[in-house]
Amino acid sequence: MRKKMTKQHPLKISRLIIITIALIFLFSLISCAQEQNLKDLNLNGSVKLYEVKVYSAFSNGDSIVKGNPIWEEHQFVKFNKEGVKTEDNYYDTNNKFMGNAVYYHYPNKLYNKTIFTDSIGKISGYDICKFDQNNNLILFTSYDKNDMVIDSMNYKNIKSDIKYDSFGNKTEEINFNLDGVKDGKQIYKYNEKQQLIEAISYNNENRASFKTTNKYDDNKNIIETRFFTESPLLVETELIIENGVEYTEETTWSTEEMTLEKIITYTYIYDFKGNWIEKVAFENDLPLKIIERKIEYY
Repeated sequence: MRKKMTKQHPLKISRLIIITIALIFLFSLISCAQEQNLKDLNLNGSVKLYEVKVYSAFSNGDSIVKGNPIWEEHQFVKFNKEGVKTEDNYYDTNNKFMGNAVYYHYPNKLYNKTIFTDSIGKISGYDICKFDQNNNLILFTSYDKNDMVIDSMNYKNIKSDIKYDSFGNKTEEINFNLDGVKDGKQIYKYNEKQQLIEAISYNNENRASFKTTNKYDDNKNIIETRFFTESPLLVETELIIENGVEYTEETTWSTEEMTLEKIITYTYIYDFKGNWIEKVAFENDLPLKIIERKIEYY
């Protein structure tokens, strides 16, 4: 019996490698996230845990109606008495336990460890994140339940130039690809309360390709985010006649104006500690989802 052999195009292989690297990068950022305490999560008081349930939403006249639950976002989040997040527990719409992530922080040893369990409480794997003296992630490694490495990313091999202001806010980041070639940059702006109000991504031609802007309420929560994308190039065609010969000439130029793609707005209901317990998200003034949060304090 003959086997039909197929050869993948090198471009397809390269795209697959790029996608794989991007996914590892995303998962490592989630597992190694530094926003693990109450202050960074904008929570007031001694929070012990909170439960989050997310529902679809739609308009019915002047009212906003809560739709079906989105089970992927039903979770319990726990904190210790020092205000550090220790667990994420995930449930489906029938309150069936789907698995969890338990976080162990070792700041003096410059690494974090996250252990994952499945729906029956058995360990399914774990991640280890190592940092340098400035709390920058330098190595991410993911293991299965048998201690075999399944993913790894060495951030020492990913060059970037980062600038900070006097408050420690990141103001500029220049990116480089794995070959050390410059690959765009991001510029960040903050208000007087040190809240991020604008982020712009630039390509290698120094053209702004993506921008977001934020507005906040008095409780430090985002009430509006606007998303902008690069405006298309403008092309002008001119008919030219020389010596009885007609031809067209195209002139292409860009504009600094960006195109507004969408506006996401939020409304909140707060508890006695100033923490939101209900958040409604809108996209271009249409209700998108309702997030309910029950908070328990020490």
